[in-house]
Parts: sequence; structure tokens; C-alpha cells
Amino acid sequence: MYKTHVVIQSILYFLLLSIAIVFVVAYIMITRPASDLYTVNDGYSSALNTWDQNSVENAFARQVVYSRTLESPMKGLDDVMSWGASQALSLFTTNFQDYYKMYDQASRSFTAAGWEQIREQLVLSGLFEAVVEKKLVSTAIVRRPPVLIKQGMLNGRWTWQEQFEMTLNYESASENKVVDYVVTLRVVRVPIVYGINNSGLAIDSLVAKKL
Repeated sequence: MYKTHVVIQSILYFLLLSIAIVFVVAYIMITRPASDLYTVNDGYSSALNTWDQNSVENAFARQVVYSRTLESPMKGLDDVMSWGASQALSLFTTNFQDYYKMYDQASRSFTAAGWEQIREQLVLSGLFEAVVEKKLVSTAIVRRPPVLIKQGMLNGRWTWQEQFEMTLNYESASENKVVDYVVTLRVVRVPIVYGINNSGLAIDSLVAKKL
């Protein structure tokens, strides 16, 4: 009987000791200081809850320079010449019903400065007004293929200047008119923006003069 009592006491003592140990461990885990999720090497300040701006900018700059440098041609000369002429022809190929959408689409192939320049030319030339009022349909084709004038670095990016001759045919219900132009354009490298500009090219200047 005495031995049984001793065994029961031993078991109870062991259980109480185990419970006490569990509580002590739990208390230590709860009350100890939490470790930082980010370190100085991550460029993160846990006290301010902000990223170090220099760290972020330097990392971003490395990615941009490495993957999107504008100092290299990236494309072959024939591809660039063909692209430039094609975009110019698209600009002058329009109709009175869809001209707004077509010009909006064409603007994606220009830099902001380039589009502002050509838009002013189109307005001053009376083409905008004529297309709407006379209900014109205009079709542009290459009269003579593009030739390279020069290429090289300009303002930190690779630039091509090309020239070609274009025939522009204006048609309406009452008239048909054909005009020849010499087109000079400057194509520059720009960052690729998928879904907007997948070519990495843009027209920075376009001048069309009648022959």
C-alpha cells in the first residue's frame, strides 16, 4: 500500500514539473524581443518602416542599365529603316471615319516631342481639316526606298536619320489627288513597354516636304 502511494506521488510530481517547464518555455517565447524581418543589408529600416532610398535607386538603376540600355542599336539597320518607313506610311494612311483612332494608334510610335511636332505639321498643313470636311481617304506608299543619312549616339541614345520618297493619294467622292513627298525622319532607341511599344524604337522627328 505504501509503495503504491509513493508511485502515485512520483507520477503527480513528474506531471507538475512537466507543466511548469511548459509554462516557463512559453513565457520566454512570448516575452523575448522579436527579431527584425529585414536587415541593414536589405536596405530596410525596421525602426522607420521604410526602405533606404539610395539602396532602392541603386538596385533599380543597375537593372535598367543592364537590361534596357539605349546606347546600343539593338536592331539591324534594315529592320530600323523598314520600321521607320512603315510607321510613317501608317500615319498618312487614314480616312474620315476612323482618323481619330488611327492617329491615336500612330502616336504610340513617336516620342512625346516627335508626336507634338508632327501633330502641329498636320494641323498647319490643313490635312486634319481636309480629311474630315472633304471626307477623304488617304493612302501612302513608298515611291523610293529609305536611305540612311547618318546614325550614332545623340543625347544618350542610339539614333538613326533616314529619308525616303512617299506618294500620297487622296480620294473622295468628287476628287482624286496624288502628291509626292520626301520624308525625313529621326528614329531613336527607347525602353520597351510591352503592349504599347514592343519595338524599342520611336520616331523623334518627321518632316514631309512636297517634291
